[in-house]
Amino acid sequence: MNKRLRMLTSVLALSMVATGLSGCFGGKEDEADKPSRDAQKSAVPAETQQKSDNKKPDEKYKDGQYQSDVIETKHGNLQLELTIKDGRIDEIKALSIPDADETGKRVNSKAVPEYIKEALAAQDDDIDVVSGATYTHKTFKKALDNALDKAEVE
Repeated sequence: MNKRLRMLTSVLALSMVATGLSGCFGGKEDEADKPSRDAQKSAVPAETQQKSDNKKPDEKYKDGQYQSDVIETKHGNLQLELTIKDGRIDEIKALSIPDADETGKRVNSKAVPEYIKEALAAQDDDIDVVSGATYTHKTFKKALDNALDKAEVE
């Protein structure tokens, strides 16, 4: 009987720990962890995703230049400017990169050009993290999304 009681107590304790841990992961979603714009669109029913008659079917963005808002970070500010040509991202310029301290200068001088290259290839914010620049990755994606939101064809 004593052995069964210990076993039951152990199972109960493990259940309580598992329940408690599962609650730790259900908190408020970080802005940078939200699904990308393309993932959000794919969740919309097909009948509500009608295309306008006055645009090309593959055209996602209006031609022109679009600046992101200035995104403030602990290492400095990040702001991007996108040039859209023929409905596609043609050029991305970093108007400012986080360089308020030596860490920011060192990391971002390598990471931001890599993120620009990947975003141009992907034509969206689906970019890989550069080792050591996770914080910059989230900030870059936020700035890129902000500028793309301004350029989207409605």
